[in-house]
Amino acid sequence: VGLDSDYRRTTGCTLYTLEQHMHFLHEVKQSDQLDILVRVLAADRKRIHAAFDFYCGRYQDPVALGEMMLLHVRQNPGPASVAFPPPIMAALESLVASACGVQPPGPPSRRIELRVR
Repeated sequence: VGLDSDYRRTTGCTLYTLEQHMHFLHEVKQSDQLDILVRVLAADRKRIHAAFDFYCGRYQDPVALGEMMLLHVRQNPGPASVAFPPPIMAALESLVASACGVQPPGPPSRRIELRVR
């Protein structure tokens, strides 16, 4: 979506983790290769709600599930949340549309939500 090292260097902006839930389902070894499926479940002008499914070749189902709420933050002159630039927001909206209807990972007891203000 454009939030790479060049973006961070030129804008002074990065992502902060506001909340994270991890569900570890199977043991993996240090030598295991993990493949991670990332889905953007929701986004607003400053935040991203993302889901992560961790796969290991030794198991058919995910070995871990993650869910994160991320905040776009300008680092200087001091940390402050800022809106995503239009090209990044457009890329995020496209990813949200492609994940439409996908449920967040993990048990339903604790959900991260992007509440519209």
